[in-house]
Amino acid sequence: MLVVHHASSQESSFSVSLSSVQPVELPCIYRGIPFLHGEVWDIGPCETCTCDNGTTTCNIESCRPVFCAEPLERPGECCAFCPYDVTVRKVKPTIRSKSNVTTNGDATLVLAVEVKFRDTRKKTGVSGESLWELSAWIAPVNTTHSNTRLDFTEQVLNVDQASQGYIKGDQFIFRDVVYPSSALPLNCDEANVCVELKRGQNAVATDDRPFHVSSLPKRSTSLIGCTSLCTDVTVRNVNPTIQSQRSVTSDGDATIVLAVEVKFRDARSTKVQGESLWELSAWIAHKKKNKSHTRIGFTEQVLNVDQASQWYIKGNQFIFRDVVYTFVDPSLNCDDANVCVELKRGRNAVITDDRLFNISSDPDSSAPFIGCTSLCTGRK
Repeated sequence: MLVVHHASSQESSFSVSLSSVQPVELPCIYRGIPFLHGEVWDIGPCETCTCDNGTTTCNIESCRPVFCAEPLERPGECCAFCPYDVTVRKVKPTIRSKSNVTTNGDATLVLAVEVKFRDTRKKTGVSGESLWELSAWIAPVNTTHSNTRLDFTEQVLNVDQASQGYIKGDQFIFRDVVYPSSALPLNCDEANVCVELKRGQNAVATDDRPFHVSSLPKRSTSLIGCTSLCTDVTVRNVNPTIQSQRSVTSDGDATIVLAVEVKFRDARSTKVQGESLWELSAWIAHKKKNKSHTRIGFTEQVLNVDQASQWYIKGNQFIFRDVVYTFVDPSLNCDDANVCVELKRGRNAVITDDRLFNISSDPDSSAPFIGCTSLCTGRK
């Protein structure tokens, strides 16, 4: 705009100033079609052009490569995409706690369920809502009824657990899964608790993508996992050694101090914590074959309170130290007799979190719960 200032009679001059000049906005011609300055238009789903004062600039969207067998496309979108696709390698439940046990056997089990996926290049993670369904049931160990599903519950996940997203390569665990059951057996080694993972019936994946859950090829059972209702330890062998022989009284009573190492089969064992877990019996056994089954000076429990409540941590060395055993000396030469011990589950065992507890023997060992050593060991 041109602005003219006229001078007054006292002024000897006048001035002219240009306050502003409107810039020229040039249009663009693209493939014979005119576009105004600042106009944006699409050439196709992957190319967008802009007119900038007579200059046309076009940008082509780059797409990431997709590796799935059947990529999907949406109308108006540039890049193909893969459906959410996960393949389950293993489902591994563990019992975190057992509570609210009634006289009828009703109980509430709290589970942690780890899911391991096959993370190949063609597989994906997943996010969304109501993605998963986890069924749970009690399965008798008896082979005749191994396919029986007692107290079957179709969905034991809560809303948050069912919507838990999976990031490819990350650990994936459903924690604190609550499963109420009224079918717990009297002996925990009579049954397993089992779970089965499926795609949620009302799954809604992010971006409304299709979502597939599959098992390993030729292994449909990879979606199912079971664990014993027991906190279970498998004993390989029991090895007593004599640390010292303290005294022999005039009546023939003798006191020896033992160290008893217990070796477990870790692949079949779990961590055990609690009170009054163990019972260790001790006796003197004659070495002669015709008397080898005689138990002289048998004592049912030689562990003190702390020893009986000693925890087992899977993979760690486990030794009862300073075990005191007092018996009537049978007046045998020490090379004629052994001192023997036998390990059992404590009769009043109380497991941390009120879990169940069972001790089993290694099938490769003939007498894994019993160990003997010569009375000559440590004789002074």
